Amino acid sequence: MGKWKGKGKVEVEGSTRERSISWDEEHTKFMLDWFIEYKKDQHAGFVWKSQHHLKCADALNKEFAMGVTFAQVSCHYRHYKENWKIVERALNKSGNGFDATKCKLTISESEKACLKVRDRRLLAKPIKYFHEMQELFSGSNADGSLAIYQQTYMDVDSKSDNSDWEGMNDMASYPHPIDIAAEDSDT
Repeated sequence: MGKWKGKGKVEVEGSTRERSISWDEEHTKFMLDWFIEYKKDQHAGFVWKSQHHLKCADALNKEFAMGVTFAQVSCHYRHYKENWKIVERALNKSGNGFDATKCKLTISESEKACLKVRDRRLLAKPIKYFHEMQELFSGSNADGSLAIYQQTYMDVDSKSDNSDWEGMNDMASYPHPIDIAAEDSDT
């Protein structure tokens, strides 16, 4: 099975690295859309784990008979997440813009010179799957559907019985605090 190789290390036959596959555009689009749809049904503090990548791998294998593993899906997902971090960092800098029709960032030449080679290559051309990455990776999945608008929440006119709400904020009935100068509140 394996041979001992110095100080407790075992040399294992075969490689632990997954075989690389080429992802077609339709496979990548399906994967990103699957993650978006799955995220919509989750709670606000949801975190992606390997079990979710396994479910996506199963869905890809059923749809396209690709034979991908969860590690390959996880690696591909991580690639797009890292790309989104680069795009988001560039979008957050003042002076940079985004052309929605071309899905391309507009960056000044002086700022392009400061970028790493990989970042410059990514940002120089139209960004594939920009909208999918934006929906999947930016912010959280909280959509504000449970938020209460404060102006209408305590709106007295909308209540049928105003007598319950009238004395709610009246502080006149509480006793006034006594100010004793000689006593220190810390002791």
